Amino acid sequence: MGFFAGVSMTKGLMGTINLFMVVMYLVDSKSHHGVEAKKKVEQNEDDLELERQLKILNVPHPLKTIRTEEGDILDCVDIYKQPAFRNPLLKDHKIQMKPSFFPEGEANKNSSATESLPISLKGKECPQGTVPIRRTSKEDLLRARSLARDFSTNINQSGIHFPGQFQVELMTIQVLEVHGEEGGLVHGASAYINVYNPTVEPTQCTSALIWVRAGPNENFDYITAGWTVDPRLYGDHLTRFFTYWSVNKDKPRGCYNTLCTGFVQVDRSVTPSAPLSPVSTIGGTQYVIKVHVYQDPLSRNWWLIITKNSIVIGYWPKNLFPYLGDGATSVSWGGIAQVGSNGVGPPLGNGRFPYDPFPCYFEWMKMVNKDYGIDPLLKKTDITTYVKGKNCYDILYHKYVPERGASLTFGGPGGINCG
Repeated sequence: MGFFAGVSMTKGLMGTINLFMVVMYLVDSKSHHGVEAKKKVEQNEDDLELERQLKILNVPHPLKTIRTEEGDILDCVDIYKQPAFRNPLLKDHKIQMKPSFFPEGEANKNSSATESLPISLKGKECPQGTVPIRRTSKEDLLRARSLARDFSTNINQSGIHFPGQFQVELMTIQVLEVHGEEGGLVHGASAYINVYNPTVEPTQCTSALIWVRAGPNENFDYITAGWTVDPRLYGDHLTRFFTYWSVNKDKPRGCYNTLCTGFVQVDRSVTPSAPLSPVSTIGGTQYVIKVHVYQDPLSRNWWLIITKNSIVIGYWPKNLFPYLGDGATSVSWGGIAQVGSNGVGPPLGNGRFPYDPFPCYFEWMKMVNKDYGIDPLLKKTDITTYVKGKNCYDILYHKYVPERGASLTFGGPGGINCG
């Protein structure tokens, strides 16, 4: 009897345990499926958002489509129907077809050892009344989104340090220390930059750029322009012109080139992501590109102008910026290098340190002052240099000389343990 009772109790206990296990399994299964369902909903919402962005950025029924030698697809769209005007901040925006003026003193001669780099669609410009917009894919948006989180051109001011990102920079001090009537805001910067094609790994990138900034350290606006080699963004190893703008007020917004609404294109032959070719060789011909970012004194829009012939690509409307709409509080010239997944820093500039023979450089560096005049001297007491990654990179400022104006050299080979 006791035996049967024991068996009965054992069966009862085993039944209870089994029931407990079934309940636990069901609860765990339900929780697991709940998490998976939530992820699926979020993924679907993300996919819908990407599709919404693509519909905005890729204007249907372009008047003409251009396929470049480098593989880019450019759609010629009505200048008044370009994606920029889908930005809510640009509602009722009246397009500005050209700057109200060019700052005085912009004409200078290249040295005999340099050639001005041609940048255009090589005779394939868009028809009158249209502008070229690089066709965007879902993969483009996904790549750009992940990169934007790591991109900062304000490391030394804000205290924000992104893992694996190194920077060399020359900055105007007098602007940073301006308060009240001491000097006032500035309205742009320019320089000639020699263009190279440093070898980078698929997860690395390297850039040479000018940037303008405004706002407090933790909440600033900025615009950058220059050249880059960035397979993470473009899926190739070409040297390309590039731009990036960002607003960090409340909810951050901004993007590379035309991968979001905001930048207004006006030129028919050049896009902000244009490939640059030919490139310089160490000790040989130096191909340079002139980059100029400056604020229009009447509209207060920020213009992007490139090359010796002053091609006006387009502008960022003042409405995009809480702080830059009034002017810049600092302007800088320099480079940024992003370490790859292998932990190795890429070459910066042409891979040579600034004190080595034939380094990468910025020449004829100029600043548009508070009165919209050109300041070509940049006296040494007015600037400072900043380097993150001193073991691998460096920057040197050179005083004004008639042959090349104010200039700097920068770069380095990259490597591990850059500091």
